[in-house]
Amino acid sequence: MTKSERIFDVARYIAKNGPVYEHELYSVFPDLSERGMFRYLKTLIKAGVVKRSKRRYTMDEYWMSMFQNIEEQEALRNLINAGIQACDDQEVLEKARELTQMPVEV
Repeated sequence: MTKSERIFDVARYIAKNGPVYEHELYSVFPDLSERGMFRYLKTLIKAGVVKRSKRRYTMDEYWMSMFQNIEEQEALRNLINAGIQACDDQEVLEKARELTQMPVEV
């Protein structure tokens, strides 16, 4: 898993379960060191995505609206990707790559 994916996972967890305490995050992500978690949280705070107050982390209201439907968006993206994989038309594949901004194996 890449650093970006892990940061996204932490942000998604906070959006879904926030406000959360630091120790809760450590138990939810046991494969991530405390130092690593601190760096990810610092990145999210610096970007304005997460706020910290009294050792609790919450999602910023602006970003919360974007994370509310994230599971639906991911499901749709996976469905589109599956359709792309089954397609033989090169023009459709190029358009799909453009729309999803993801590499598509043919």
